[in-house]
Amino acid sequence: MDLVCYEDVDLFAAETSDEWEILEQDLYHRLIEEPGSNPDDPDRGVGISNLLSGVVRPELFARLIEADFLKDDRVASCKATIAPRDSAGAYDIEIVVGVNEERLTMNVTADSEGVRLS
Repeated sequence: MDLVCYEDVDLFAAETSDEWEILEQDLYHRLIEEPGSNPDDPDRGVGISNLLSGVVRPELFARLIEADFLKDDRVASCKATIAPRDSAGAYDIEIVVGVNEERLTMNVTADSEGVRLS
């Protein structure tokens, strides 16, 4: 059992026992956390917001996502792609995570309003 918590704890402190949802939110946290910002795991975090706010090198950032996600023992494989959505600095990110024989696909939007699952 785990709390539902993406950007913040669910309004009603909902809980989930769905292993896919738990994995998805854990990986989402890895994506948005700045490297070294988690005292429980200083080797964790991509910091995607700061990466995409500078000179964007999608192929490099995709490799950083893959490397960080592969640090999670539940993840067997990971493939990330980042594509610009418009000239205003919005990006679409698709991350396909392999767990055993199954796949979890995370579609993420990053723009001036933040980073969110879409």
